[in-house]
Amino acid sequence: MIVVLEQGCSLADKARVVRFIEQAGGRLLVSELGEETHIGLVDDAAQRLADRIRQMRGVAEIREEAPPYPQVAGGGHTTEIRVGEVRIGGKEVVVAAGPCAVEGPDQLSEVARGVAAAGAVMLRGGAFKPRTSPYSFQG
Repeated sequence: MIVVLEQGCSLADKARVVRFIEQAGGRLLVSELGEETHIGLVDDAAQRLADRIRQMRGVAEIREEAPPYPQVAGGGHTTEIRVGEVRIGGKEVVVAAGPCAVEGPDQLSEVARGVAAAGAVMLRGGAFKPRTSPYSFQG
């Protein structure tokens, strides 16, 4: 079950709903999806608590069936950002490619030409960050 809170719902109302579910023994996951706050109940407490939650201030609706992958389902809401001339999050698939380790400008230029020829529209690359101790690098 997913509890959808009203847009602009106060922090106090959000906390009240979460606290009620927790005190009733429910397990939950709170997600911010665009401008909506969703509270997913992941156990049998959902059906037992649904009527009371539906009456709480700040609750817009309760969705009885959760999509199998709520984080990626998005409910039709999309977020778009611009990186230079590239729009990420629209209808087009954006491919970013590049080396795991940038070893120098010549290597990066060569890789950039290759990924562009393969259709990627963004170049990415990993950079080693020197630290004070050789033992602090976790990768």
